[in-house]
Amino acid sequence: MALSMQGLTPGTDSVRITLNKEPDYGLYAPTIQQKYTKWQALAPGQVAPNFTGVTPDGQSVSLSDLKGKIVYVDVWATWCMPCREEFPAAKQLQ
Repeated sequence: MALSMQGLTPGTDSVRITLNKEPDYGLYAPTIQQKYTKWQALAPGQVAPNFTGVTPDGQSVSLSDLKGKIVYVDVWATWCMPCREEFPAAKQLQ
């Protein structure tokens, strides 16, 4: 199961517990635990990991520079039609 592709969902922990009971789980346990721990850090309510990006006006900014402020991160791809359909709503947030 590709936990890294599925993300952390309310059912992820129960899936991990169920897999733990399977005889072959030991083979996959380190990978599953590593991915689970990574996604757990991104769960709602957790402090976001620091990263650096570029603002629309070309300035470099780190998330840590914005501590205490509300931050909206807009991530999309040119080939992603649902992403592009969200552009009008994203403009309203700016």
